[in-house]
Amino acid sequence: MQQIPLAIRLAPQNSFASFLTGANRELIEQLEACAAGQGEPYLYFWGGAGTGKTHLLQAASQAAIDGQRRAAYIPLGDRGELAPAMLDDLEGLQLICLDDVQHGCGQGPWEAALFDLFNRLRENGRHLLVSADRPPGQLPLELPDLRSRLAWGPCYQVRPLDDEACLELLRRAAAERGMHLDDAIGRFILNRYPRDAGRLVRLIERLD
Repeated sequence: MQQIPLAIRLAPQNSFASFLTGANRELIEQLEACAAGQGEPYLYFWGGAGTGKTHLLQAASQAAIDGQRRAAYIPLGDRGELAPAMLDDLEGLQLICLDDVQHGCGQGPWEAALFDLFNRLRENGRHLLVSADRPPGQLPLELPDLRSRLAWGPCYQVRPLDDEACLELLRRAAAERGMHLDDAIGRFILNRYPRDAGRLVRLIERLD
């Protein structure tokens, strides 16, 4: 049932269970509902680098596939290797997850392809999840109709993890590698390293 353009692969560790919820419980509940074919047909969420947007979109894609639904995860940050035509005919899938949509802004062919995709998914009753680095009203779009479409549904900001959640992230990442990380070492890291979930995990990988 898995159908992902250009053999884009999902990272198996990116699941809802492995995501530290923090202040994002409502967002995650909405994403889980979309992955199951329920809830809002369209949802937009945004946040800075390292807040877990890719993790959540891949988790939704994998959950949909596990539930025997056809899904695609498309990272527009890699659009140099992609073409707008890859968005054609995706209305045959039940869930589309577009990551880093800001990278398609200001690109006429991409904006037109995104606009057409949005309309086809809506007409066919499909689910669409979109992530970006800013709210839809702040995207540098040239196509006004696309801006209005992106603002149609619920919009959430992915809240960064607080110190306790960052400590738990460090503990989990270390435990997965057979390492014990006590609180003193964790706080030492947090006092000297950005509180960016992705970078914290990569730091544990480097330490390992």
